[in-house]
Amino acid sequence: MDGRDGARLRLLEEKYHCRAYTVSTQTAAEYDVTRHLDLNFNRSQFFNSELWSTACANGSPRFKQIFLDYFYCPPSWTRDHWAKTFFSATLPGFVINKMFQLGDYKKDFLLSDGYVTSQHGVILLPFCDYCFVSVVEHIALLSKYFVISFVHENELHTHALWDVTRTISPEIMYDIFDKDMNQESTYCVVTRAKIKSVGSETGH
Repeated sequence: MDGRDGARLRLLEEKYHCRAYTVSTQTAAEYDVTRHLDLNFNRSQFFNSELWSTACANGSPRFKQIFLDYFYCPPSWTRDHWAKTFFSATLPGFVINKMFQLGDYKKDFLLSDGYVTSQHGVILLPFCDYCFVSVVEHIALLSKYFVISFVHENELHTHALWDVTRTISPEIMYDIFDKDMNQESTYCVVTRAKIKSVGSETGH
């Protein structure tokens, strides 16, 4: 990962008193080798890979929140890097393989719009056209494992990675890390035209 993402993960660990893990096959990057898997998370056998099994040999980690990072996800990049198997196999695999830390029932769960919800045991996907179309495409399967909902703008503080990213000053983000702060305003915007475009490209 680059310096920007490294800073965001360190802030995440400091504020939430957690350990952040990364999964990527990107080679032009530096990672904490004790908490990184050089694995393709699009593989249908992701959880059955030898590297995953080795990493979990001493006790598999349990995740409170899993992020597909929103900070850089232009349409051409998402189609090349987030395959359909990520939605059809990897996402359900986190539930099937019991990879979530579900928290305390009395303290961490609440009833919202008729559903029991929590900030524990969630996967947060960018609200971009490709993710939207892919989730709809796999809605019957994903609904067996997840309660699917939107995170509204006034709820973004529940997205831990977004929350700590906001603590970086806009000047540092732009001058040192070469990005505007409000990347979600660039990439997490869905329009009917974008959905139709992605749908036509994917055959839906």
